[in-house]
Amino acid sequence: MNIPLFIRILEAVILPNSEINRPGIPTLLKPAMMTVTHIATGTGDIYLKKLCHYFARQVPATYSGTKARIEFPFAPCYIDIDQRQMKISIETDNQDALTEAENRLTEQLARLTQQDASTIRWVRSEPL
Repeated sequence: MNIPLFIRILEAVILPNSEINRPGIPTLLKPAMMTVTHIATGTGDIYLKKLCHYFARQVPATYSGTKARIEFPFAPCYIDIDQRQMKISIETDNQDALTEAENRLTEQLARLTQQDASTIRWVRSEPL
């Protein structure tokens, strides 16, 4: 298949059906919604390891140094830590999946950090 034919097929079949509305930036992926929380802590490395160990019994979860990834089947979760905080972000194209991931992480974070779950605030953002 030559490239111009491939581009015409792409433009005719796939792009009109994509759910993206970004002029001049064609993509085949639906844009993701994102949610982020920041937990102020000086012991983020401990929480990172404990979160991964807990969720690794249910789903793939890996960590290395200051980063971790938890592979929920409905939405991947990324954790980054530094000396002052732990940043947790979740990205998916499904609002229900975002809520489910937030709830599961909030519940476990509240246990680990001994905080009331209502103090853990998620900030959602829509794609550009």
